Amino acid sequence: MALQPKNTHTRERIMSFGGAGMGKSYDFYTIAQLAQMTKSDAKFFIIDTDVSAYRMLEDPSLDRLTDTDGNPIPNLFIEDQVFDWESLAGAIKRCHAQMGPQDWMMLDMISPAWSWVQSAFTEKVFGQGTDDYFLQKRAAMRDPKREKTFEGWTDWPIINTMYKGFTNALLRTPGHLYATAEIKALSDMAEKDTKFMFGPYGVQPVGQKRDMHLFQTVILKTATRPGQYEAITVKDRSRPPMAGTPINNFAKDYLVKAGGWKLA
Repeated sequence: MALQPKNTHTRERIMSFGGAGMGKSYDFYTIAQLAQMTKSDAKFFIIDTDVSAYRMLEDPSLDRLTDTDGNPIPNLFIEDQVFDWESLAGAIKRCHAQMGPQDWMMLDMISPAWSWVQSAFTEKVFGQGTDDYFLQKRAAMRDPKREKTFEGWTDWPIINTMYKGFTNALLRTPGHLYATAEIKALSDMAEKDTKFMFGPYGVQPVGQKRDMHLFQTVILKTATRPGQYEAITVKDRSRPPMAGTPINNFAKDYLVKAGGWKLA
């Protein structure tokens, strides 16, 4: 019997955010492990922007995801050369080309994408890195003789359009999508919908402010003590909420118990 969603037409869209070491990546691997244990045909694609995928597979509790030589099993694919905007887009395209409806893709993490698109823009248009570009912008704004240079500045709409192409690609993921994100304090300057969603928790994911709308499920991961994690449902649809629910095995504790996944 293989692990399957309650409705085979359903596509999971999950974001998990929290501090380092909260088990966000590990949660995804428990899905791959349960699929392997139940002889599912599902394939798992990992886009590693955090340079940690292979280290994760060294965890002895994930032994079913490697062969006797410690290499990933045949239905586990890792894109680990992802370090900028272009390589991220290429990795997504390659994963999509191989995915079916019941396969999974993990973007671990989505947070760097927003800074990468800005770097790609400044490098292509101005031939310099983001830091130098914005430092020059800031210096020019303090110079009365150059201030008029920035009237009608239209860089941000172009950057947002570039990023929209990325988010559209994620939304078109042929199978299930799972992403992790870093965490930061909720900004006083955050937009109204961001404050509405994350206000009760005082924190928000690191990334572009609209990233949260890409996902049907948004989960905040916390730890009660080292190795013991809890999940708080920030956003979900038609599923029982988690409010500090212990997460020992995400595949069983969330997908099966809350999401209705089953062995069929």
